[in-house]
Amino acid sequence: MRKVLRILFIILAVIMGLSGIVIMIGGDSPFQALILCIAFFIISNLFKDKKQVVVSNNMNSIVTSSVMVDDSTIMVINEIYTIVGEGTVVCGEILKEHIEPYTYAIVKTKNNGVLETQIMNFREKIDGVNRAIDVAYKGNYISVGLRGISKEQISVGDIICYKN
Repeated sequence: MRKVLRILFIILAVIMGLSGIVIMIGGDSPFQALILCIAFFIISNLFKDKKQVVVSNNMNSIVTSSVMVDDSTIMVINEIYTIVGEGTVVCGEILKEHIEPYTYAIVKTKNNGVLETQIMNFREKIDGVNRAIDVAYKGNYISVGLRGISKEQISVGDIICYKN
């Protein structure tokens, strides 16, 4: 339903914008043209989606997050696993300068849910071997152990943020 309304408003905005340009060229009333152009701008921006971030991994697949990304964002979840003895493990590219284990964080889900967690450990594939690392830096593609969250509670595209 929302998509249908968005399409209808975009069509209306294009018609209003084009009629504003025609009025400006025809010279009827510059105020009418200005009002129609302003209405075009407002309607075209009315139904914009949330900011999207595209994160690529080492395997050249792309994940787009529709969750609002801000300065507290640590990473966008690209892959999700359940590992015996570890629990829920997610993979993605670090977006902050650096992050350390045992940091308290939250996971913002696509359905506007917020889950509290603690980042337990990091692993990075080095020379084809998955190795534990002490600090993850911006641009590293790593796997992260999350405490207290099950695989079913999160999905690809959710984001991990610092807990304020």
